[in-house]
Amino acid sequence: MNKLNKLNNPPDAGTLLDGLRQDLQGLPILQHASWDLSNGNQKRFGLDALGKFYAHGSENPLRWGVVIKVRNLEPRDAELLGARLAEVKAEQKLDGIVVISPFVSEAAAEWLIKRGVGYWDANGNCRIWSGALYIERKGCSNRYARQASQGSLFTRAGQRLLRPFLDPQFAGRTWTLRDLAKAAYPGVSLGQAHALAKLLDNQNHIARLPEGIQVRDPGTLLRAWAREAKPPRSVQRRFYSTLSQDAFRKRFEEVLPSLGDGVHAMLAFFSAASELAPFVRQHRSFLYWSGDPEPLQRALELQIVPDGENVVAILAPDEGVFYGRSLDRAPITSPVQTFIDLMHAGGRGEEAAEHLFDRILKPRYEA
Repeated sequence: MNKLNKLNNPPDAGTLLDGLRQDLQGLPILQHASWDLSNGNQKRFGLDALGKFYAHGSENPLRWGVVIKVRNLEPRDAELLGARLAEVKAEQKLDGIVVISPFVSEAAAEWLIKRGVGYWDANGNCRIWSGALYIERKGCSNRYARQASQGSLFTRAGQRLLRPFLDPQFAGRTWTLRDLAKAAYPGVSLGQAHALAKLLDNQNHIARLPEGIQVRDPGTLLRAWAREAKPPRSVQRRFYSTLSQDAFRKRFEEVLPSLGDGVHAMLAFFSAASELAPFVRQHRSFLYWSGDPEPLQRALELQIVPDGENVVAILAPDEGVFYGRSLDRAPITSPVQTFIDLMHAGGRGEEAAEHLFDRILKPRYEA
């Protein structure tokens, strides 16, 4: 596998094409190849190069078109590019077309593949097929992924906005940015909502309608959040309670209103999942808290222990984890927050998250 060696700057078009050439030269199936880099290809077909590849034992070459993108390929651009190149491939009767770029995200790759267009990135991750030739390589670390032109969807403000945007009770809703900013907890600015919408659009997660924005595939966006957002460092306190889990939950619900406005708490992780979609039986209760923990500890008669705990209290990394909190509903984290937490929990957390998704989230998302 060829790797590009420039350390500081993304590779230019010539370097990218040389990288693809070197990668292909190492394939046993290929005897030799020729390349046409004339400007006429760009003017006539929108292609940066045409390649002819001769396989061992075959007199007829495979004809490929190559498109070079010197910037990282965004999903939205990949969708539009794939549609255009599919037409070029059919019109010119090419055996294949491949897009090469410093970095091609999984989402961008999916859009190209749907259109029958291959891809190759600067570290050799690729999916290229034509006739008897099929090459697929994944998982090669790509330093250019850190140089993506868009920012992160999953900043603190971004996550606050995504909780209502992906809330299953609002599945199918079209949002104005002003309404979405108001629905976030704690509130965010309209400017932050605009910034998130731009990033979501770049990554093809939303449809823009006259009435506002609508998520295309909430499940895909939710899984991207779980996959790409770095889990926050957790500050935990470990306690022992003499109460059973059922009795603890009842007591927890009873004492919350008496703690005052300065203390927030919610059952979370496996404890929230056991209320939403029971799956994994846990001998411990999990909760988020913010503010002074002493009133909560006293009200629940919790004893601090070095080990053997059956209550784990996690300091909320952001007040946003309490999205949906109200006195007229159970004090548990929302289905979206619970899914994200379980995916990061380790152990059987991922299994519990998938069970929650199948039971609660997926039916609403697909309704």
